[in-house]
Amino acid sequence: FLYFDKARLMYSDKVGADLRPYIDASREAANAYFDVSEAAGQLKKGEQLNLYVQNVQHALFQAGQIWYSLGSGIKLPEDLQSAIPALKRFVEYSDKGLFASSAELTENVETTLTYIGSSYFELGRMQVGIDSELTEKAIGFFEQGAEGFKELVRRFPKAKDAPLWQYQAGESYYAAQRYPDAIAEYGKVRAIDPKHESASESLYA
Repeated sequence: FLYFDKARLMYSDKVGADLRPYIDASREAANAYFDVSEAAGQLKKGEQLNLYVQNVQHALFQAGQIWYSLGSGIKLPEDLQSAIPALKRFVEYSDKGLFASSAELTENVETTLTYIGSSYFELGRMQVGIDSELTEKAIGFFEQGAEGFKELVRRFPKAKDAPLWQYQAGESYYAAQRYPDAIAEYGKVRAIDPKHESASESLYA
């Protein structure tokens, strides 16, 4: 928490500002948060009311958020790569029932899965920029992004963003040049909500 507080004090949105101190402090915070779950080892079911487990829950979510914010906001692929294991572990522990059920946990799982799908998609775009072409590595990222967005729709079919996630699944396959799959996923958007703004976008795509 102290590293994270330090990072916030170092952030500046002024043009030309040196963000390296902010990035370094943020990474220290994310690493420290992730180390909480590493120190905890393998959690066992039945411990969900334990303060120890609550700390792991908070720490994993914070670590993933910080790395994702750095990676997506400042376009740092290494931080997106770091975010994914933390985010996946948070969802894994939640699915195993290790965290106490609550509306907040459900919301955080939804947010976490959104970050995972978006991380893979952004890594794909960054990889295309690095390689100056669509390589197998970039395709792999886009495909994992598509799976992430499809998983969101599967888990939360009635969510207000479900049509958007479905559209993003189509966009991910489109970016991977898997056009038949893109068409199939785009077509599902209107079935979820024909009046959502993503419905017309998916039809155009």
